[in-house]
Amino acid sequence: MTPSRKRPLFPLIRHMSGPVTAVLVRFPVSANQITTASLVSGLAASWYLVEGKFDAVVTAAVLLLVSYVLDYCDGEIARIKGQCSEFGDKFDTFVDWIVHTAFFVALGIGATRSFGANVWFWLGVIAGIGGTINYFIGIMLDARGKAVPETAKPGTHLPESARDRMLYAFRELTRWDFCFIILVLAVFDLAWVLLPVGAIGAQIYWITQFARGAHDFHTLEHFPPGLNRSDRAISGRGQESAAERSGTTVKGLDAASARNGSVRAIQSGWKVL
Repeated sequence: MTPSRKRPLFPLIRHMSGPVTAVLVRFPVSANQITTASLVSGLAASWYLVEGKFDAVVTAAVLLLVSYVLDYCDGEIARIKGQCSEFGDKFDTFVDWIVHTAFFVALGIGATRSFGANVWFWLGVIAGIGGTINYFIGIMLDARGKAVPETAKPGTHLPESARDRMLYAFRELTRWDFCFIILVLAVFDLAWVLLPVGAIGAQIYWITQFARGAHDFHTLEHFPPGLNRSDRAISGRGQESAAERSGTTVKGLDAASARNGSVRAIQSGWKVL
């Protein structure tokens, strides 16, 4: 088995989630339990943000980073353990919405306490409303069957044109890697910058849902040895591979071997063929 290519830079969070997933998979924890832990960590971050003090904001940024790592791990665990489900997919999306809406509102409250101006609170509310619009647009598109899965085109995982690269970078940085932006700003006591940026950026983000090519590209995932390209679930808690559907063998590999292979793939950071 030879690695087809090295792991791409984005999303940065995967460089942390892989080793964590390799540990979590050895314990009797389900993907939904990990999603719940992500929710708890995210809401704890919002609790600290309300204080508005420097040390509290840094603590909140670290807790949000933990929430992001767990949010990425739940999908990896779901695929490895064969726990992919429609409920898990919807629960994961719901948690993302709650965590980010609470984050911006709490950041606005904390900034209002620090600067004494209500405008910060309303900027947080506007950002939260943008995230809420994005959430319900996703539900609407799914319900109408018009949502395009965020999978790579056959043979392509990364954008090629300048326009597609810009759109791809914007969506990845403001989706999976947003926690790193928050952490850096928090360390320099500049987390408040996210309020005006978020109030505008959140609206731009949901608008890009309708942009052509917004869902055409997706980052590489990890898969157990023996799965061909057509068998692989590229992304999403609600998708499952042929191996998970069969529940027994994958081209001569039993379930345990496939699971161990997935762990090795995650640890190495390569997609194996």
